[in-house]
This record gives sequence, structure tokens and C-alpha cells, in this order.
Amino acid sequence: MEREEQVSRGAYAAATVPPVTALAAAQARSQSRPEELTTEQAATILRVTEARIRQLAAAGAIEGRKTSRNVWLLTPESVRAYRARRGGHHGNTHHGGHQDAAGAGAA
Repeated sequence: MEREEQVSRGAYAAATVPPVTALAAAQARSQSRPEELTTEQAATILRVTEARIRQLAAAGAIEGRKTSRNVWLLTPESVRAYRARRGGHHGNTHHGGHQDAAGAGAA
């Protein structure tokens, strides 16, 4: 009887341990390399889409590496350098001086 209780407790403990997920593995990788940015982080910084970030990385305009799971990890320095080259507002003319000039002339 005592043996059955030990087996039962062991089965319960095994069932309650959360499985390692792909997300947890990705988080562990990103924590081990804090010097790299994801495409989502770079897209937020540059105010462009993740697809555009992948294009820029593939073209070499932003430095990074492609993982075995086809995910780009980018260097923060190259993202900042790209932002500086593009004037900090790539692809969005509505927030630049262009609209201000039209508004000043209309007033």
C-alpha cells in the first residue's frame, strides 16, 4: 500500500510540472544574449513593420543573425545606426516637418 502511494504522488508531481515550451526556450535565449534585439523590438524603435525589419536585415542594412528557427536577432548598435541614417522617422512623413510647413503657410 505504501508503495502505491509513493507511485501516485510521483505521478501527480510529474503531471503538475509545467512543460518547457518554445516560448520559454526563446525567452531563455534572449535573456542569455541581452545585446540582441528581436524584429519586434527593432520595428518599434524604427517605427516600421517587422516584415520591413526582416528585409533590412536580409539586405545587410541592419546587422544581425538568423537563428536555426528562421528568426532574426539584431544588434542594437546597427538598429541605432540605421535610425540615425534615416533621420529617426523612416517611412512616416506625417510626423515630420513636411506637414508643419503646409500648416504654417495656411495660417
